[in-house]
Amino acid sequence: MDFVDKIRSLGDKVTRLKDSIKTEEATKNAFIMPFISALDYDVFDPLEVIPEFVADLGIKKGEKIDYCILKDRKPIIIIECKHWRENLNDHNNQLHRYFYATSAKFAVLTNGIRYRFYTDSENTNKMDDKPFWEFEINHLSNKDISELENYRKLNFDVRQIFSTALDLKISNQVRQVMIKELNDPSDNFVKFFARQIHSGTLTKRIINQYKGIIKKSLNQLISEPVQEKSATEIHRPLKGTEDYKEKNPVMVEAGRKAAQTRKQTKINEFKIDNDSFSIAKSYEILIKTAEWLIDTGNLQETNCPIPTGRKRNLVHTSPKHRDNEHFVAPKILPNGLYIETHFSTIDCIKNARRLLESCGHQGQILKV
Repeated sequence: MDFVDKIRSLGDKVTRLKDSIKTEEATKNAFIMPFISALDYDVFDPLEVIPEFVADLGIKKGEKIDYCILKDRKPIIIIECKHWRENLNDHNNQLHRYFYATSAKFAVLTNGIRYRFYTDSENTNKMDDKPFWEFEINHLSNKDISELENYRKLNFDVRQIFSTALDLKISNQVRQVMIKELNDPSDNFVKFFARQIHSGTLTKRIINQYKGIIKKSLNQLISEPVQEKSATEIHRPLKGTEDYKEKNPVMVEAGRKAAQTRKQTKINEFKIDNDSFSIAKSYEILIKTAEWLIDTGNLQETNCPIPTGRKRNLVHTSPKHRDNEHFVAPKILPNGLYIETHFSTIDCIKNARRLLESCGHQGQILKV
């Protein structure tokens, strides 16, 4: 079972068994130890995982952390566990003390369902008040699983993870603010938009009038599919070249041709051998080709990685390219493999044929 399967399976297990877990100790055994094991650490090897790790601080003796994960016999992650029904907000102070008393760079507070990751991005050796990342094991996104890959034993790199922790923290906090504003816009949020539309004084009545309209408009905007960049954006000549002008006829003509090309390459159906497939989006050519290969037993983990360039992967066991960059638009296939789908229509066709050839078929059996 690969990493993705292990993590997904654990999430299913948590959902299925949580109501039968009555104690904190049972939570550790059923949920948290399997999580640590899924990251490839041996929970029964004291050189990798120490339960009840002593973290004495000053005159306060006998303080013990539930688990401490080691690398080269040095603490790298401390984990404080609670019963799955516990509210984690009530236990931050305890973890603060443990973090200060150890040399670990990362701390995790968990009830076996929700996991909160902390570090010292604001003050060295002092744990931040807010986690830089958190998730629920039974509601993991593809992005969460990709991030979690970095904490596996062979992948773990303190510097790399710490360098991304602040970005994760800020982006998550921005996301929370945006969700709050989209669900219940504050007056200041409404004013930002209303001032650019309304010429008169923004009275309370006007703000309330705009609030519902702005909420509806923004939510509609977010729910709409992201449009492809305009042809003029894609084909804009670089400033300083001969083609560049403030109003560039070359740019306009390139935009017209690009728009015509997109219209001509719009595909609603394609065939692989004698099988026909209907699609709504061009990237589905890749998805359905991969699924066809899986169904025929030709696309497996042993085929990976399947490249699509010198540094890029098309299909792999994790959503990463060979230069360790993440896939831009990864999709999980039925067998747990990842496929990159961030391509133009023409490149989707080319890569689908490349995928067929990588799995022992002729690329030309795909017809559009």
